Amino acid sequence: MISAAPQLAGRIAVVTGAASGIGEACARKLFALGSTLVLSDVNEDRGNSIVQDLKSKAEPDNKADALFMKVDMSKGDQTKEFSDKVLEKFGASHAIILGRVINIGSIHSLVASPGKIAYVTLKHGLVGMTKAIAVEGGKYGVTANCICPSYVRTPLVEKQIVDQAKLRGISEAEVIERIMLPDNAVIKRLLEPSEVAEFCAFLCSDAAQCITGSEHRIDCGWTSQ
Repeated sequence: MISAAPQLAGRIAVVTGAASGIGEACARKLFALGSTLVLSDVNEDRGNSIVQDLKSKAEPDNKADALFMKVDMSKGDQTKEFSDKVLEKFGASHAIILGRVINIGSIHSLVASPGKIAYVTLKHGLVGMTKAIAVEGGKYGVTANCICPSYVRTPLVEKQIVDQAKLRGISEAEVIERIMLPDNAVIKRLLEPSEVAEFCAFLCSDAAQCITGSEHRIDCGWTSQ
């Protein structure tokens, strides 16, 4: 059973990319802590399945609700319509009074690797956007932070492991060890989505109300040396 706790009870969390990986893990953690969820993704079947699973396993004292909307965030019109629907249903007061913007970056928001020019550019830009939101949102009580994990064991990364193993003629274990875990990583393993979700939940809590405009590394020591 999912265990509800009072830390985030009564709050509204909008989670994009919520049908798998880090997004799903964050959604499950925030719901367990009492947040009502608005989930979005392009995978409608999976999104609705997660909502039903959350509701069916909720503890009796967890009053949180969850709903799913199919949205392609690469389409400006869909993103605008989604935002309008969320504001219409829940109003803007939550965002202004208790606002927490959590962006999921990457270790490549901070460093570069060969063959990743477009990805590194995008992820570095996400850190810049996070800082700008923090500067503009501070007077409204809105904080903004960017979590920058190293490789996380998500469905996307699992597929990359398989593809790289076939391409290079090596085992999947070798792909993880030789490609995804650099020599300077002091902890030699992939992260789990739940580990990122735990930090996301902390940044959404009252304990993090003065943490803003920052990038937060969960990188197994990748950038420590």
